[in-house]
Order: sequence, then C-alpha cells, then structure tokens
Amino acid sequence: MRKRKNIINAEEIIGSLDISMLLSGVKGARLKDPEKENRFVKSYSLLIDFVKTVNVYNAKTFTAIAHMVYGWMPTMLEFYEFENDADYQILGEKIRLGNLGVPDFEYLKKHINNSVVGASKFCHFINPDKYAIWDSRVSTYIFKNKAYGLVNNTHNYMCYNEKLNELKNENLDELKEVLRGKINLSGNETNLRILELSLFIASSQ
Repeated sequence: MRKRKNIINAEEIIGSLDISMLLSGVKGARLKDPEKENRFVKSYSLLIDFVKTVNVYNAKTFTAIAHMVYGWMPTMLEFYEFENDADYQILGEKIRLGNLGVPDFEYLKKHINNSVVGASKFCHFINPDKYAIWDSRVSTYIFKNKAYGLVNNTHNYMCYNEKLNELKNENLDELKEVLRGKINLSGNETNLRILELSLFIASSQ
C-alpha cells in the first residue's frame, strides 16, 4: 500500500502564527555564528538607508537595487529587463505605496530569477513597512518542511505577508528585547522586519 502524502495547508499554518510563538522560538534559538548575523543586520540597515534615497524607478535603478539585494543573498542574480520601460516607474510606485497586487508581484518575480524570495526582498528594501522578507529558512521554520515548492510560491508569500502585516500592530516590545539578547539591532527596523527577523533567528535551533 502506497503511503499517503502529508498535505500541507499553508494558509492554516501561516494563520496560526502569533507573537507568543515567535517569542518562544527566539528564546530557544542557538546562533552558530552571532557575529555573522550581526554583520547581516548592520549591512541591512545601511542598504535600507540607501534605497530610501531612490525616487526614480527605471531600468538602471531596478537593476541596481536587484543586484544590491542579491549581493545581500548567497545567490547569483539573473535580472531580466522589463519589456516596457514605463513598467519600472509604475511597479516601483506600486511597491512604494504598498499597492502591489498578485499579478504585479508575479511580473516582478519573473524578472528577478523567477524567485519569490528575491522579489520579496526587492519589495522590502523599497517599502520595509509593507513587504516582509521571505526566505527558505523562514519557510522551513513555519512549515517544518524544506520543499522548494513551499518557498517559491507566491500564494504562500502573500498569506505570510498579510499575516505579518496583522501582527505588526501588536505590542512587540518584549519580542524586541528578546531579539536584542541574541543580536545587535540597528534601531531602524520596522515592526515587519522585527517579526521576520524573529522567524529567521528562531530557525537557528
């Protein structure tokens, strides 16, 4: 008899995330290389400050931001230019205003390594208040499963981003304090970044 595959209900699992779960995860985290994590946090802060200075979106700025984001990631970038030059400004403004829909995100993803992770980080650096970073460590921690299909999945990212945008309005003071016991926060992290960073650090167990 063939074994029945475990079916993962992504929406249900993501919907169950709460602050107490994040607190427990961060408290139990054991970082293998705290200094490395601190370097990531410091460089993140500098990159966020730089992207804030960008106010025109075109092939040059999109390519530069995409390569910058991938320089912060352990993956080589293949950036495919948009078919229509006007799309850079249109898409950039939608990200900046937090109005990026699923078709827009899919369009962006297609041009950035066809990667949900890459697209999420690109969006986050332009608008860190609205778009959470998504990566394989966060996905694996949430789903307890390393399947690439769970990571490179726009629907899963959208559910995750919606959930974290709900949680960001809760009191995160204790979570921030616990995080400071693990890594050196720069102080310019948005609540959305605090939540995502908590999941990332909690995955170090």
